[in-house]
Amino acid sequence: WRDEVLEALPRQPFMVVGNKIDLDRSVSSALGRKAAAYFEAPYVETSALTGEGVPDLFETLAILALQLG
Repeated sequence: WRDEVLEALPRQPFMVVGNKIDLDRSVSSALGRKAAAYFEAPYVETSALTGEGVPDLFETLAILALQLG
């Protein structure tokens, strides 16, 4: 789906988010960072339950939005 988005919006930034970090991991942090590096995208980890990382997520989204301007 990433390729389809980029076809329609070539400058669209992406980010990789590891969610539910308060639970046992099914995907390692290292693998998330590797995927983000492959896509040349920022990586953040979050927990909706505890709020950990959520401010970082929105700050990163804001920075990406400003870079589009």
